[in-house]
Amino acid sequence: MHRQHTEICCFFIELAHRRNPRLNLIVWLYLTYAIRRHSRAHLLFGTNSSSLAKLYGRTHRSRPFYTGTVGGNRTFVFHSTRSGSVRGMLEIIRHKWERQRKLRRRTVSEWSLVLGRRESRSP
Repeated sequence: MHRQHTEICCFFIELAHRRNPRLNLIVWLYLTYAIRRHSRAHLLFGTNSSSLAKLYGRTHRSRPFYTGTVGGNRTFVFHSTRSGSVRGMLEIIRHKWERQRKLRRRTVSEWSLVLGRRESRSP
């Protein structure tokens, strides 16, 4: 790999932790900080998740670099510049935060419906 590139390794966050908005925010903020502090001019990053690839593909200055199969797994690799990385990370954080808010609202609404139905059945 060329010396001007930094590769961001893929890491897995356990489902219980992925649904924790504060922890999720901390992980993404730390990753943003590390990229700004330690990376070179260009970034390579990827995922095996099509939903994450869709999210990464929407970020500012992130361009598909490779889409194919690696070791039998569908793989998406992206390229970005360091100067565009903070904005891209903030877009990901905003998207994830909004998604958590929507999920939380939906869960509250569902419980309200369930509780409302139960109350209406009582004499």
